Amino acid sequence: MRSYYSFVYLDDESIESLYSQIFDDIAEKSQLQTNASGVDLSANSKVLNIVGLSVNGKGEVSTTETAKIVTSIYKKAQCIINHFIDNTVFPIQTVIEKEQPFDESALFVGRGRFFLSDIVNKRNGTSILFNADELQETYPIIDENSLFVLESGNTRFIHDHCCDYMNTDDYYKLNINKNAKYGLMMHMSNSKIKKDLRHLTWEIKKSKSFNFTVMGELIYSGDRFFKIVPFAIW
Repeated sequence: MRSYYSFVYLDDESIESLYSQIFDDIAEKSQLQTNASGVDLSANSKVLNIVGLSVNGKGEVSTTETAKIVTSIYKKAQCIINHFIDNTVFPIQTVIEKEQPFDESALFVGRGRFFLSDIVNKRNGTSILFNADELQETYPIIDENSLFVLESGNTRFIHDHCCDYMNTDDYYKLNINKNAKYGLMMHMSNSKIKKDLRHLTWEIKKSKSFNFTVMGELIYSGDRFFKIVPFAIW
């Protein structure tokens, strides 16, 4: 059964690179013509080619056509995901367990519950979420330089730094995740986010949780901690 995905995040360059290693997009077709002398004229090219020939003093023309398949970045992401999975997406914690002993990094598709640790300004490294007025009810001001920091599994950063996490709606979920074996951190650049996160929730706040499926690279960070470099999130 074909699966379709509503992408929240896409890293176009990473997807293009990975896709080019797995699939071949070029399809060629040649139009064959025979000239007056009975000689077959044919050619292959990756662009539209007009070849002029002279046979017995007469000018003959052979036309070669090429068809190139143009695939959108969304379709490429879908093809890569379907290449890695067979209708079954395992939790990221399970993916890591299956990869043991873990090498330096691994490509994967997996799902997990992620908690928003912070929103950071990439230019100066300052926190947007933590510096926001606690009484402010509006959505944090973000732009293309904003970086979303999310965690899954052992959310140590949230417990250590989100002073008001006990007051959030997701506190009981945090307690559930304290027993997870591996700690995961993932960065989402706002410039690569395809949909505003507000379409997934009523508000954006510290420790807010999101259920995401991720295609990307798992990088071992020592002990039981891993960094996720996301290529696509939905």
